[in-house]
Amino acid sequence: GRVVKCFGDSVMGAFAGGPPAIKAAAKAMKQIAKKCQRSDGMPIHIKISIHAGPAMVVPLNDINDYFGSTVNQTRRMQKAKTTTTTNPYYTSSSAGEFSLSECGAAVEQRNSTHSECWISESLLEEEEESMDMYHKVCALDGFEAIPT
Repeated sequence: GRVVKCFGDSVMGAFAGGPPAIKAAAKAMKQIAKKCQRSDGMPIHIKISIHAGPAMVVPLNDINDYFGSTVNQTRRMQKAKTTTTTNPYYTSSSAGEFSLSECGAAVEQRNSTHSECWISESLLEEEEESMDMYHKVCALDGFEAIPT
């Protein structure tokens, strides 16, 4: 995958498919837990959303940028407040109409970070390999499936 753009404390990436995106999300969650903390010593919580679908590709500043409803849906997933976990570190407000119960699957890193990765139902339904990778990540030490 590659970084498309950064805005605020968010990063948008593009991947060739679901499995590499899910694998990269798990790796990012592990690395951030090991190497990063807030100024007060508390762990940094990250929330990742993965979705697939058509997007409008626009070349800007010699880099392809992505726009459209697929990008918007992914952003709403990322901004939605967690309602299925008791995460003490995530306090963002709800993202309006989007409900995380619409996600196909989710995984939480069960350590001091409580980082989360939400995966759209459409991605899991379209790519059997994505579901396989999701199950592999859930089997990793420190990761756990979140009921959606």
